Amino acid sequence: MNSPIALNSSKTVYDGFVKHGEKFYRLQVRGEAGQSSVKYRVCCDWKLRHILRDHLPLLNERLQSCADVSTFISDVKTILGVQSDQHSPSHCYKHYGRVLKEIEEVGWDKLNNISEDFKLIKFQFQDNSERWHYFGLKLNDNYPQESPEFMVDLPCPFIPVWACGSNLMTLCQQFIEVLDLHQSLWDMVDELKDKCWVLEPEQPNYASTSFRIALEQTTSVVIDINPLHPEEIPDCKFLGSETSVAKLEEKYQQGYQEWSDSLSLYQNIQMLFNINFHKPPNTTSMESNLQCGICYGYRLGTQTPTQVCNDERCNQIYHHDCLVQWLQSIPGVKRSFGIIFGECPYCSNNIKLKILQK
Repeated sequence: MNSPIALNSSKTVYDGFVKHGEKFYRLQVRGEAGQSSVKYRVCCDWKLRHILRDHLPLLNERLQSCADVSTFISDVKTILGVQSDQHSPSHCYKHYGRVLKEIEEVGWDKLNNISEDFKLIKFQFQDNSERWHYFGLKLNDNYPQESPEFMVDLPCPFIPVWACGSNLMTLCQQFIEVLDLHQSLWDMVDELKDKCWVLEPEQPNYASTSFRIALEQTTSVVIDINPLHPEEIPDCKFLGSETSVAKLEEKYQQGYQEWSDSLSLYQNIQMLFNINFHKPPNTTSMESNLQCGICYGYRLGTQTPTQVCNDERCNQIYHHDCLVQWLQSIPGVKRSFGIIFGECPYCSNNIKLKILQK
């Protein structure tokens, strides 16, 4: 027998059968046009209505709020135990009923997605700056006696309090509190992404606290932000030629005492290095300045060019692995204590490189 299918082009009338155990029951969903929306009602066999009697109010709420009728029908099938044969029907009904009630308490508008067995749930919340954050939960077989597993993009581990009586609402409240805690961090990161050229990560998420930022054509800095105190001066690692790095490290040390908690991260770094940051490139000429001088690419697997010729007249950059392979291909190249010595492929100036252990 067929599952309920749409009987009209507007998909406001569905008719078909759902299975419970070894029996099939007829299920109809009909939509009646109102002034501003379509209101649906369920027509079904009295035996099916009796089976679903404990869930009818919640199912009706779900029907009016779900994206489409087919999603609602899938929910009905799930409650009937079609998608799971691991538990007795009474156990399934109890689990589904509990989860539906808890989702209703959080709010159907906060529900982003839910699996057919009601074990994987994703909520969505907006912070004060209207950024969307997703809160994923995986319910185990012992829920609610045991806490669910969590899937979040946060800069710090999410360790909520789970006690007797805890539910999805208490978890969501704790998640929202954590979002409020990291508002200043994400505001500062958004300003960096807007006003600087963030080389890495290419697609940062809300868990990212380490960023590589372009300072000059062949010089960059990796900053590690304290997620709990983003206003503090971050740890900085400079990448570039030895001469350029030495100048930047000197500015970093001299300006350490001038760091101001009242300024944003971007403003402090700009003041510290007295530099105008590059914005993301709009021209191929700026992109070519960051291409490896050997493979002529920017990204090599997870690597980006970080090795720079120390001759300021050259300043050519390379991937570490590309330069190692190039130098090792030269007959008679010198090695000492894990360092390889050779010449820059572009200007023939002396260059040395530490061989990384993989």
